[in-house]
Amino acid sequence: MGLPANKDQALVYALQALQYVAGDEELLDRFIALTGLGYEELRERAGEPETLAAVMDFILFQDETIIAVASVLSVRPEEMLGIRNALPGNFEVREI
Repeated sequence: MGLPANKDQALVYALQALQYVAGDEELLDRFIALTGLGYEELRERAGEPETLAAVMDFILFQDETIIAVASVLSVRPEEMLGIRNALPGNFEVREI
């Protein structure tokens, strides 16, 4: 599959990415700790575009996670940023 053509496809990818994170206890605990969401709140808000954008932001901070999730989504790791950018909010990669 290629880069998402629209926001709807990006939401599907991001929801699948959330399923991956939720299936890995260590990743899920780290996501919860970093976002401040509780487990119940995450369940309630799982389908919201802003929550899914936060999931993609979380995934994009670690190469190992990018590669693992890209494999599950059947996309190239390079396409993960495009998925994120189709969701609400901005994600910029800046060189320091």
